[in-house]
Formats: sequence, structure tokens, C-alpha cells
Amino acid sequence: MATGRRAGTSTAKTDILEAARELFAEVGYDRTTIRAIAARAGVDVALVSYYYGNKKGLFRGVMSMPVDPEEIFTAALDGPREGVGERLVRAALTVWEGPETTDAFRALLRGAISADEGAANTFGEFLSSVMIPTLTKHAGIDIATARVVASTMFGLAFLRYLVAAPLFREPTADELVAAYGAAIQNIVDGAAG
Repeated sequence: MATGRRAGTSTAKTDILEAARELFAEVGYDRTTIRAIAARAGVDVALVSYYYGNKKGLFRGVMSMPVDPEEIFTAALDGPREGVGERLVRAALTVWEGPETTDAFRALLRGAISADEGAANTFGEFLSSVMIPTLTKHAGIDIATARVVASTMFGLAFLRYLVAAPLFREPTADELVAAYGAAIQNIVDGAAG
């Protein structure tokens, strides 16, 4: 493989994104390496870092997320154990309904439940490899409890944004924070006790 800039109009950024999308779907987030992405895209490995920074940045590109959800959830989970449920739900709603993230998040949800197995697998790998470990580490809960928390959160997202069920669509963000925050706090506290 040649190093340096390609002659003519470069498609390297798009090629890298497509290679990452394929590899995340084929072998999962954990087992995909920057080197393998560069090889599949036919580019120098340095270009991957140049365009996307790191694997998380590349995953955000693949999933079209303009923010790092792990960073947002880590910030929400750091702090006292009491109130973690409300902070987590508020952080999720910030990502789900933020002006720069709402379209990307809804596309991500649609992709996760679509017939596109690659998108679903990529989303599932990210939940399993990044989000669940973030919950276990920063909320101090075990994997089984983190799965219950994650399924509760994404159940809410599914019913509010994809199904658009009135009982889930109509509550305000503050109402959801109060109801779901308390429920998630009970799950977290139950795991500790």
C-alpha cells in the first residue's frame, strides 16, 4: 500500500467510513482495529486518525453521532450514587432530543431495528462493548443490572421515538426524568443492597 496523499480527488474519508461500517458489522466494535480499517479502505493508517481521531470517533461517524455518548454518560454517572438514575435519564434525553443529535439518534435507532443486520450488530456491539462497561464502572453495578438499566432506557427510546406511543411521547423531559430516574435509581439501589 502506498503512503501519503492519493493523486486526484480523494475519497479516503468516505472509504474509511465504509470500511469501518463493514468491519464493525462483521467482527464487532472490540475486534475491529484501526489498522484493519485502513487496510480494507486501502489507505495509510495515519489517515484514519487524521479524519476520525480514534475508534470511538470513527464509530460516531459510522453511526452519524455528532457527540460522544460515552463521554456524556460518564459525566452523568460520575458523582454520588443517589441521583444517578435522574442524571442518567437527563443525559440520555440530552442526546436523544438535543438539536444537534436528535436526527442522528433516531437514525441510529431505526438502523438498530432495521433489516440491515450490520447496523443492528454495530449498535449492539457498541452497547455491549462501550455502554454496558461504562454503566458497570461508573454506576458501580454488575453486568446483569447494567443490562436491565440499558434495556429500560432503550425501551423508553423505542416507545417514545419509533413507536411514538402517546403515553411515552406526551410526557415532558422533566416528567420522564422524574419517573424513569426513580425507576432506574431503584434498580441501581437494589443491586447495591
